[in-house]
Amino acid sequence: MKKKWIGMVAVAVLLIVAVLLIVCIPKKKPTPSADTSDGSQTTTTTVAVGDIPDNTTEKTSATEHFLEPDESEADRILQEYRTSATTTAATTTTTTTAKTTVVPNKPTTEKTEAPQSFEEDKQTLENTAAAYLKEHNIDPRTAGETGEVCSHCGKKIWNPDKYGFFIPGMPADYANSGYCLGTCGISFG
Repeated sequence: MKKKWIGMVAVAVLLIVAVLLIVCIPKKKPTPSADTSDGSQTTTTTVAVGDIPDNTTEKTSATEHFLEPDESEADRILQEYRTSATTTAATTTTTTTAKTTVVPNKPTTEKTEAPQSFEEDKQTLENTAAAYLKEHNIDPRTAGETGEVCSHCGKKIWNPDKYGFFIPGMPADYANSGYCLGTCGISFG
């Protein structure tokens, strides 16, 4: 009976060792061959030379339908354009010479103005604005009033561009004039 137990224990130990070896030793993974990428069976196909289409017939037929440009026609059109351009230029030169003969008979008066300084330009603009306001009977002290009241500060809104090109301008002491441009409520940030 002892021999049976020793035999059974020996078989059980060998079985456990065999299972551990199977589990612990990694299996070699098969490397995919260059012939098959997905591991499926490969089949060989033979291609007969007759299966390949002959492209030479298509190329020759394409050249038969190609339209070659008529270079003589293109040269003729270019020549016509060149002759019409020279006759047009000749016509304009004769016209300009006729006009130049008339121009010297008239006395030419050219007024050469020296560049004005900033102060002179400013004075010219103010004179133009004053003349406009006087011509149209507009009081310069109230010329930019819009008749609206600013919702932010409660002052009358002054529009310096009411008549265009800043003709009314700004009141003399704008900070203490009691006017607002209507932009005092705009804040950046």
